[in-house]
Amino acid sequence: MSNQPAPEHIQAGRLIRDRRNDLGLTQAQVAAEGGPSVKLLSQLENGHRWDSLSARSLTRLEKVLQLPKNTLTTQLSAAAYPEWIGEDLGLRRIWDITELPEHEREIAIRSLITYRQAMTDQGMPKSQDRSA
Repeated sequence: MSNQPAPEHIQAGRLIRDRRNDLGLTQAQVAAEGGPSVKLLSQLENGHRWDSLSARSLTRLEKVLQLPKNTLTTQLSAAAYPEWIGEDLGLRRIWDITELPEHEREIAIRSLITYRQAMTDQGMPKSQDRSA
């Protein structure tokens, strides 16, 4: 398992650090105003520990940093899907819920895409395809 943070976590961390700096706040001030602890905030700003942050904590952090609601959630999910999944909500749901390692998830979902394409080619409308 790699200790390298995911690209979306690095981007969200930079967003937090930049916004905090723009507001002239220290990590201690953010923590004191209801954000995460200084230690956790430092880790988040460096792209780590995002999995330990609850939706409630994200909302509080957005409020302290005076960010529009769901800014961090959007930032975290924007890069969370491989480009080849596109905007297909069914495939995104499968990507989100599967516990397979990423390379196995990709194989499974690409197989599903191939299956769906085969069903479409055989005349089965997508709306009847119950596989996603």
